[in-house]
Amino acid sequence: ESNTFALVNVRAERCLNVSGGCRRNGTRVQLWDNPGSYHSHWRLALPSDEQVLDDEVVPQMDFQWIQAWFRELAGATANPGAWFEDSQAIPEAIRAAALHMSSVMQHCGVMEITGHGLRQELVKSCTKGRRLCRCREDSFIAPHCSSSAGLLEVARMWVECARDVAVLMALGQWLATGVRPDFLDKLEHHGHLLALKHYTGKNDGDLVITHYDPNLLTLISYTGPGLEVRSAGAWVAAPPVLWKIPVVCVIGNAMEKASGGYFKATLHRVKEQREARTSLQCFYRGGVHPHGTLESDFS
Repeated sequence: ESNTFALVNVRAERCLNVSGGCRRNGTRVQLWDNPGSYHSHWRLALPSDEQVLDDEVVPQMDFQWIQAWFRELAGATANPGAWFEDSQAIPEAIRAAALHMSSVMQHCGVMEITGHGLRQELVKSCTKGRRLCRCREDSFIAPHCSSSAGLLEVARMWVECARDVAVLMALGQWLATGVRPDFLDKLEHHGHLLALKHYTGKNDGDLVITHYDPNLLTLISYTGPGLEVRSAGAWVAAPPVLWKIPVVCVIGNAMEKASGGYFKATLHRVKEQREARTSLQCFYRGGVHPHGTLESDFS
C-alpha cells in the first residue's frame, strides 16, 4: 500500500517522456506518450473559445452512510458481487441511492462526493517538501512517496470510496435494465493508482490537457480552480474550493466498456492557472480488464 502513491509535477515548460510539441504565444506545449503508463492516452489540446459554465451546479451525493453500510457488508466478504445476489433483496435505501447515482452518472458523467472524510490539511501535507522546482528524473512518474504524512489513511479511504461508487453504479444499471452487470463481481478493493499532482502555475494560463481516463472511475480532489468536465454537451467548471475540499467522480473508458456502453466515459481537462495547485486522484480499476484495445477510442 505504501507504493500506491506517485507524485507528478505538471508544468508547461517540461513534461517528461516527450514525443512531440508545439508552440503557442511563447508557451511550449508538450505532448507525451508513455505506453507503459496509466496516462499513455493523454493528449494536450489548445483551449477553444467554447464557453465554460461556471454557475452550473455539479450534482452531489453524501457517501458517509453508504460507506458505513458497505463497510459492514465487506466484513463478511470482500466481493461486492456476493453482497447483492438478488435484486429484490437490495434494501430500499441502497436501491434509491443506486438509481439516483446511475441516473446522474449516465446523463451528466460527473458527481461531487460529499461525506468522504478527506481533510484539506491532509492533502496539503502529502506534498509538503515534495514540490519540485526542476525535476531531473527522466520519467513522467516521479519516485514513490513514502508512507508518511497520512498517505496510507488516504489510500484506504479513497480506494474504498471509489469501489463503493462503482458498486452503486452497477446496482443502478442492474435495477434500471433488469440485467445483472458482470463487472459487479469484479469490484475488488485493489486495482488502483493514487497520484499527487502539483501544477506549478508558472505559465501564461494557456495550457489545457483534455483527456479521458482508461480505468473504471477516477476520484479527483484539488486545492484550486482549473478542472473542467464535459457534461451534457457543455464544459462545466468543477465545484469551487470553499471551506471543504471538493471530491468529484468521473467515468473512465473501462467503465464504458464493462457496462456495455450504458455509462459513457467523461471527457475532462485541466486549464492551467497562474497560481500553483495540487490535485489528489484515485484511478480505480478493480478487477476489470476490458477486452481489446482502446486506441480506436482516441483516434
